[in-house]
Order: sequence, then C-alpha cells, then structure tokens
Amino acid sequence: MSSNNPDSERPKQFVATQSAVTGRKDKRIMFYTLIEQIPCAVIVTDIKGTIEYVNSQFTELTGYTREEVTGANPRILKSGRTAPEEYKHLWETITSGKKWKGVFCNKKKDGSFYWEKASISPLMNEEGMITHFFAIKEDITIQKQNEQRHEILYILSNILMESVSVDEAIPKILQTIGEGEIGRQIGVDRVCLVLSGTNNGMADNVYEWCNEGIPSQRRRFMDVSFFAFTWWMKHLRAGDVIHIPQVCRMPKEAAAEQEFLIKREVKSVLSFPVFADKDSFGFISCENILNGCSCKEQDIMLLRIVSEIIGNAIVRKRSEACIQHMAYHDALTNLPNRNLFRARLEMAILQAKRNKKMAAVMALDLDGFKAVNDSFGHHMGDLLLKEAAVRMKECVRECDTVARFGGDEFMVILTNINHREDANHVAKKLLGLLSQKFLINNDKIGITVSIGISLYPADGNDMEDLIKKADNALYCSKKEGKNTHR
Repeated sequence: MSSNNPDSERPKQFVATQSAVTGRKDKRIMFYTLIEQIPCAVIVTDIKGTIEYVNSQFTELTGYTREEVTGANPRILKSGRTAPEEYKHLWETITSGKKWKGVFCNKKKDGSFYWEKASISPLMNEEGMITHFFAIKEDITIQKQNEQRHEILYILSNILMESVSVDEAIPKILQTIGEGEIGRQIGVDRVCLVLSGTNNGMADNVYEWCNEGIPSQRRRFMDVSFFAFTWWMKHLRAGDVIHIPQVCRMPKEAAAEQEFLIKREVKSVLSFPVFADKDSFGFISCENILNGCSCKEQDIMLLRIVSEIIGNAIVRKRSEACIQHMAYHDALTNLPNRNLFRARLEMAILQAKRNKKMAAVMALDLDGFKAVNDSFGHHMGDLLLKEAAVRMKECVRECDTVARFGGDEFMVILTNINHREDANHVAKKLLGLLSQKFLINNDKIGITVSIGISLYPADGNDMEDLIKKADNALYCSKKEGKNTHR
C-alpha cells in the first residue's frame, strides 16, 4: 500500500539529484580525459575568463604547472606584442556566441616568446547560455621563425639588388634591422656596423642607424682603437655572439669595453661578428639606450643571418667592384683604359659646352721605350711604364684623366680650361718630368716623350675628331725630332 506522505518521495528525489551530479562529474572527467589526447595546448575558462583547466600539452609548452594557472587569467601569457584591439575583438566575438580564430605571440614562464594559432569557442548549456570558453592552441613558433627568416632574406635581397654599392646597401640594411620586426622585438635604439679590416686596430668605416631622438656615436667608434678591447675582440674573432643584458654587470676582464659603452650611454648591447671569406673584419652592434635588452634566442638567430648576409654581400659587392674596375682600367698601370677614357672625354666635352669652357686631348708616346725593352727586358719596361704613369698623374689635376691606350701610348684629358696656354703649360710639365732619369732596380733609365694636343671646340666638336687631331699633332711632334709638343 502506498503512502500519501510527501516525505516518502524524498529518498527518490535525492537519489535522482545525486545521480545527475554523478553523471555530470563523469562527463567532465570523460571530457578532460579526451582533452588530454589532443596534441595541442588546451585551456578551459569560465565565462569571466578564469582558467579552470589546462591539459599537459599546455604545461609542456608554456612551462607553467596546472596549479600555477588554475584560477588565473590567460593574460599571464601576454607578450605585449599583440595589439589591444585584437584582444578586444576576440572577447566581443566569443561572448556573442561565435568562434574566434587567430594568431598570438605569447610569453612562456621563462620569458621566451612563442607563436600559437588559436581557436576559441564558447560552450553552452541546454538553455543556450554560455558557461565556458574552450581554446585549442597550436604551437607555430618554428613556422613563424621560418616566415620571418624568409621575409628578412627577401627584404635584404631586394636591398642588395637595388643598391649600386655596398655603401648604399648597408645603411638600408641597418635601417631594416632597427625599424623592422627584429628591432621592435629587442627594442633597439642604435645599430652600428663597424668594419675593421686593417691591422691598425682602428675602424675602417662605421655605418650607423639611430632611432628618433638617439644621438649618433659614429665618431667615437672611428676614434677608438679596438686593440684595447681584448675581451670583446677575442669573442668576436672566435665567432661568438656577445649579449650583454646589463652593461653595468659586465665581467672584470671587460673593464675597458664597459667604460667605452658607459660613455656612449649604452644600457645593453648585442653584437655579432661579420665574416667574409672566413676572415673576421667587423661586427654589428645592436644597442639599447633607453631600456634594457629583451633579446631572445630567435632574435639572435635572425641577427646571425643578417650578419652572414652582410658579410657575403660585402664580398660579392667588392668582387663586382673589382671586376668593374678591371673592365675600365689598365692592369699594369691601373690607369683608365681606352673604354673609360672615351666615356670621360664625352663627359668633358659636355661640361665644356655647358660651362662655355675648353677641353684638351693630349696624345703621348714615350720616345726610346723600345730600346729600354730591348736592352733591359720587358720586365724593366713594365716597371718603367708604371713609374711613367705615376709622373704623368703628378702633372694634372684630380679632375683630369691620364689613360693608357696600350704599349707606350697614353692619352690625357684636361677639363674646363680657359686657354690653349693651359694645355701647353701641362705639356711642358710632362716633358720636363718625364725627361728626368728613372731609377729602376738600381738602373738609371732615360726616356723622353712626344705630345700632340687638340682642343675643344677649336679643333673639333666631337670625340672622334679630337682624338684624331691629337694623334696627328703627335705625329708632327715625332717628325720634328721628338721630346716636344704640338
């Protein structure tokens, strides 16, 4: 017989409630067990963003234990490298019941940075109310580092291709370091490239980029002898990266380096050796003036790549410059050759025309040179040509050109002269200086020179006319007894 007493139903209601609680608990255990099988970091938070659960992949990735993050907010992972607007958009998306996907640069417990691709979804109960947020985060640090590496390689390659010389390319590269992603990450205020290829301990050249408001210190680098910085140079020559987070705490053996950096108001510094053909000939220095350095391993890796690119670029550009020089200069005397002479003569004619001046072309031939070759040999003849070239250059201005056409034939361009007498004056200097004895390998050798002169515009208006008239005048000089000018 059933009882009408309502209290008789309570045990059944209690059992039902207890069963529901147990069921929910079992489901949660099953849910977290499944989360552990996901090969990505997972975070579960309540509707306020308080962390309730993380899986083991999360702890392995971030370095935080489950106990350390439970009850905390995911903002403990913020690196400061994601815009506040992005977080605002994220929160508005998930609180409206939608899924959010994006990429973060976050910070681990040890302070190092990592990249993750995140997918955050709201979890709802049977009534459609949001109860939790569920985030799956994939570590894409290696992918991002590769992207950064390829990006900087692309940028630097374009700079090198578009630059005519190393001097033009390097300032652009330093600006890319300072103003680009690397510079922003490490907070660099000044970037210097110091080239010290000679053996006198002084810098051959210093290139510099300074952030806005940061004074240049290029002069200090140019005036210092790096022989005094034995600790610094020992590490750089060994290929080491020098990372000094706090200049005030440098080792005792680096006292000279510390004093130099303090005078330059440097708080922290990161330096890389620059090698070319396995020879150390300089270094890149990234300096922090306003704040300390927050440089991480991935930043060091990228800057190493930059230093290698600069080293290779300098070697390549110097090789190209050498090839270019060889194409337009005589191998024996290092004077401009026929090709460069013609280019400069064309320019001299244009300048003379524009400035309403005159230009002179002088054809020179060494008298008695064949006898020197026959008597002393071709080696002595080559030495004589080199010495004669030096003397010829002493007779003209920097703006003028002395060129070798081959054998003992030389040509001279005098630019922007006012009178024929100006050319005659230079011819007399050449005759006098070249007629003096040459002392070569303890042998005194005597020669003379014959010179033919043509003038723009009196003797011709174009290059071919001027060269032809100068050759004709040279022939007259030789016919009249040599050692003279016409």
